[in-house]
Amino acid sequence: MAAATEREKAEKKRLQAFLGEILRVGAIKASDQTLFLIAGYARYNCPYVWIRSHHHRLVNLTHASSADKDNPLKLNATNNWGREEIHLWDILAELVHLCTVPAPRNPFAVDLVYFQQLPLADQVTSTGAMVWLLQQILKHSGNKEYTGKVFEDLHDVTKLHFQSLQQWAREKMPQQQQQQQRAPGAGYRPGVQRGPTAVYGY
Repeated sequence: MAAATEREKAEKKRLQAFLGEILRVGAIKASDQTLFLIAGYARYNCPYVWIRSHHHRLVNLTHASSADKDNPLKLNATNNWGREEIHLWDILAELVHLCTVPAPRNPFAVDLVYFQQLPLADQVTSTGAMVWLLQQILKHSGNKEYTGKVFEDLHDVTKLHFQSLQQWAREKMPQQQQQQQRAPGAGYRPGVQRGPTAVYGY
């Protein structure tokens, strides 16, 4: 009985960590994109995935019945939850492969041009967030067929992040220096008297 209780606690802890990954990544809604609901229930101790928009796309791709649209999707990642260490990235990769024809070599491919066109401040924060995400994918996904491609994207996004950060710092530095010079008492040092000559007191 004690062993079963400890196992249940461990499974709930895994599920909580999985849901935490979902909350950190967030979601982007768009009218032309397929929306999925990824959720986990303590009662079942495993995550499930439902499709919430453009059901006809999945029916056409998987030849499933339209009556199955309200049922959880049958994914390898969710089916293997109890036997393998499954993370959010594994489910996302399978969904991308399921909904994209032909399936991409890298389901997490980064559109670098999108980041390059952002305003500088947004570019700094967005590339920093993407660096974190790609690091998490590499850390938890193991040696998958897309690992090399993700690593290449991580290199490019990290380079862009530090370039934009340096540019942002160069633009902000003169403004900060001007504000410091204009501030009351700027340049004052204790022990120094301003006048024709500077007298240092010790």
